[in-house]
Amino acid sequence: MFHRDRFPSPASSGCFHGGRILLAALGLVLILAASGASAQTVYADPAGRFSLDIPKNWSVISRAGGRVTIGTRSSSAAVTFRDDASADIVLSQLLDETARSWTRVAVTERSVVTTAGATGSVVIGTGVNPRSVPSIFRIAVVPLQGGILSIESAVPKEHYGLTRLALENLEESVMAGVPVSPARTEPAVDRDAAEMEEAMRAGIVSREQAGTNETASQAAAPPPPAAKGKAVLGVRARDLSETEGLRLGLERGAVVAAVVPEGPAHRAGLLAGDIVTRLDGIPIPDASALVHAVSRRKPGETAVLEIRRGEETTRIRIELGG
Repeated sequence: MFHRDRFPSPASSGCFHGGRILLAALGLVLILAASGASAQTVYADPAGRFSLDIPKNWSVISRAGGRVTIGTRSSSAAVTFRDDASADIVLSQLLDETARSWTRVAVTERSVVTTAGATGSVVIGTGVNPRSVPSIFRIAVVPLQGGILSIESAVPKEHYGLTRLALENLEESVMAGVPVSPARTEPAVDRDAAEMEEAMRAGIVSREQAGTNETASQAAAPPPPAAKGKAVLGVRARDLSETEGLRLGLERGAVVAAVVPEGPAHRAGLLAGDIVTRLDGIPIPDASALVHAVSRRKPGETAVLEIRRGEETTRIRIELGG
């Protein structure tokens, strides 16, 4: 349940009486459980830590390592299982990352959340995500046996009222100590939903673009696994839209839609929302060009990316993976 005990925060008029949301875990897997005449989508940790119900009409957007993102066309929740020992440190890091990638960030509420028998902290705030959409963010961090669970959600302000109930139901569905079934299989990633992700720090596709931009959809989907000996950057990218280009004064570029946790790009400091304009001095006009340029390199080689982050242009040196 969500406790409304408040810590010092801005004026109550800016506070959001938020819903209760919920946590999932490393390597989540899909099962379908019959419930009357309908089927409920359930994610269960293969290690037996816990499970949760996925809200109706939500889909798996992406999975990478210990992170899974679920969502709709307007909302998403990214859940990560970490080995970190301190929930306070994890929460502080996630807030810092949000402040760097969002603008006009303001924390409106700090409270306590209890899920799966464990108590942690939740921070709710407002800001403008990297897609320039005014949104509400929520970061919940809960220590569990064996690690820390965090959930980072982002919802456009205009959709918050409609999404609140789904988040509350998601939290209430969490169960700890779920038996492991060898019959469970990996869930399919909804490729049509991939480009719709408006997860924390990403905010890549606006509601107007979702489901209407075929090029963005294709570019946002993860490329096929790299062939043996080919380099990997560790990002999902899409083409720069005309609107973004006009706003930023850029004609071309590849927008980083998501960064694989603990991958080469993540370790080098690349963020979702960054726009790659050059790789080792070579112009990058779109997402396909970025994929092609990286594929021509070898694992272990170093590449220098020229990126646009907000109003600043900078360079990041990345050791490519394999």
